[in-house]
Amino acid sequence: MPAFAKTKHPSHIVFMHIILFCGLFLTGIFLASLRYTDETFWLGYQMENACRMLSVRDRTWPDFFLWILKNRFPIWVILCISGYFRRGNLILSAFTGWTGLSMGFLFAALAGRFFLRGILMDAAILLPQDLAYLPAYILLIKNKVKREPAYLIKALLLSEIFLAGAMGEYFINPWILQKIYGLVNLLP
Repeated sequence: MPAFAKTKHPSHIVFMHIILFCGLFLTGIFLASLRYTDETFWLGYQMENACRMLSVRDRTWPDFFLWILKNRFPIWVILCISGYFRRGNLILSAFTGWTGLSMGFLFAALAGRFFLRGILMDAAILLPQDLAYLPAYILLIKNKVKREPAYLIKALLLSEIFLAGAMGEYFINPWILQKIYGLVNLLP
């Protein structure tokens, strides 16, 4: 057994994830613009209807815990568990790719529905939760590469950052989305 094991530097892995995300983001835009125009058209209208019916009231803590257990917790647990194992890079890369592809598709759908105002809608959909989700995910990737013994402790700390993002998504994001949607409708 060699004294030194070859490992990739964490910044290289993060850079590869950024390239994967950007490449599939552009692929999502092209697919939405060229191949799946009908689906993109309906997705844009569904997003608009969801913004119209969005309620910032009736957001309670018990509903939040049910929502996070159903929608965000399973994904985060799978990412944390896969970050512990060597072959987990495949799952983390697949998640990065899927996120890039779906965000590119959504970007094109909102741009198709709202034209340049769709950029504001994209920002409204991503804020404030991605200010916590993104650092938590990047640090999870870096932590996976280093494979330190304290992985569980770091994963729990990153889970707290992820939980803060989920709270922002559940409680603050609907208000932001409602305000930006109102602004988008006022703009010509």
